[in-house]
Amino acid sequence: ITSMKVILIQGAENTGKTTLCNNIDYYFKKQLKARVVRKQILSNGDFWKEYSIKIGGKKVRVIINSFSDDTKVIKNFENNFYKSNIDVLITAIRPMGDKNHNAVKQIYQKDLTGKEEIIDLDNNLLGLLNQLQGML
Repeated sequence: ITSMKVILIQGAENTGKTTLCNNIDYYFKKQLKARVVRKQILSNGDFWKEYSIKIGGKKVRVIINSFSDDTKVIKNFENNFYKSNIDVLITAIRPMGDKNHNAVKQIYQKDLTGKEEIIDLDNNLLGLLNQLQGML
């Protein structure tokens, strides 16, 4: 049984969560040669993607959720896209105190076996991607 890691991209509205998710998507595909297993692009430019990535000879399954702003869409992600048998969940999340913060946490809380990592949006992109690879 594998343990699922959770990487949170935390921030208020218009702080760059989706932009960061797009940069991670680009990095996965170009640098790590990730294969997109399935995806759903939402009307506002947010997305859900599942990847298969080889890291150190091991296949890693990763889901990115760039959407954290609407309880109905968060529930749709939980019911129609989220899978508990993944290795890493990277998800946008609103700050503590926002009602949608807990809606996102409830999706993966029962499957979390390790600690949650929080990505610092103030970090420069190269440092952030190095930090991300270390988290995977």
